[in-house]
Amino acid sequence: MTKIAGNRTCSDWYAFKDRLQKEPSRELWEQAFREYFRERLKLRYLDPIEILLACDARTGEGFSIVAILCTLIEFLESAASVLF
Repeated sequence: MTKIAGNRTCSDWYAFKDRLQKEPSRELWEQAFREYFRERLKLRYLDPIEILLACDARTGEGFSIVAILCTLIEFLESAASVLF
């Protein structure tokens, strides 16, 4: 079982997506943003950066932070190409 946003799985997303397509509303889109998109950004990109910054070892973690930011840019670019 692949987790894609916290404890949410691909199956959870497909069920939510079906509901979103059948009864689209502002509330459902906000829920999708909050529970899937923002949660994924937080757990995969922002939290790891915070952890690296908190260690403050100054032994090269800056490189790792930049690498994470580069993958974040690629993720956002991919998301934008799907939406627009």
